[in-house]
Formats: sequence, structure tokens, C-alpha cells
Amino acid sequence: MLYFFKDYVVEVKQVTKAAVGPAGTGATSSQLSIYDFKNQITMYWNPPANGTIIDVQIEETPGQEGIYYISESYEGTRVDRELIKLYPMEDNVKIYNLMKKSHYAEAQTIAKEANFPREI
Repeated sequence: MLYFFKDYVVEVKQVTKAAVGPAGTGATSSQLSIYDFKNQITMYWNPPANGTIIDVQIEETPGQEGIYYISESYEGTRVDRELIKLYPMEDNVKIYNLMKKSHYAEAQTIAKEANFPREI
């Protein structure tokens, strides 16, 4: 599934892990990747639950705009579905995470765009 939102491309992949044990079936999970054209960064994010992403919705209504997804998980015969909104990181958190992963050039670009003082 591919979706477009502002300067972002959102892609959802269903990934099946290798089969373990006599049953021979692997667990399926979702991988969400968001590519930021403005900062030229790809971010990967996996849902916190054991479920899979079954749908992504892009909302562009002012005041409610954002990226939402619906995850689905099974427990016995019960099906749990959850609607989650993804929130953008604050600039200082983005910079911290990029610096921690040695992505200095990207961190510097974001800091300049956010008008951070040069000495930081």
C-alpha cells in the first residue's frame, strides 16, 4: 500500500518471519516506512501491538490532518482492531535521534530549518 501526505510517502509492507517449530507457519507483521522528501530521510516504524496494519488513512482536513492506521490482532476467536494516529516528532527529538545514529548532516539540515542556534 502506498499513500501520499504533504511531503511524505507512506508505505506499508506485510512481512512474514521464518517458520519456527513443527507447525511451519511464520508470524506476519507489518512494517510502516515513511519517506520524508523535504529532509530526504526514510523512517521505519513497526506497530507496538502484535497485530498487522490493515488500512492507512490520510486525513487532510485542517486541524485533524495526519496519518492514521488501523491495526488488527487476534486472540483466540476475538478480533481486536485499533485506530492509531501518528504524530510528528518535535525537531529537537528528531535531531537527537539522528545524532545518536550518526546522521550528522541530516541533523544539521533539520536544525538549520528549525532556526536552532548554531552553537548547539
